[in-house]
Amino acid sequence: MSSKPTAEIVPNEPYEVNGHVQRPWHYDEDEVLRRLIGVKGEDELRHIDWQAVVKVLPWRTAQQCRGRWRRVR
Repeated sequence: MSSKPTAEIVPNEPYEVNGHVQRPWHYDEDEVLRRLIGVKGEDELRHIDWQAVVKVLPWRTAQQCRGRWRRVR
């Protein structure tokens, strides 16, 4: 493992990895997810309309929102 950092990432600024543009999640986006989804049990998570969430966060995909929600809830 190298002691040199491979890249410096400015929070919430897009950056490129292997030809794909990445955008780190920002605290404000996490808050939007919390407000939209609220506190739900595992069974209710299957019924969340992730496409509706994407309409509020159009630069994110439904899969990204679902994955992020599982990490921040």
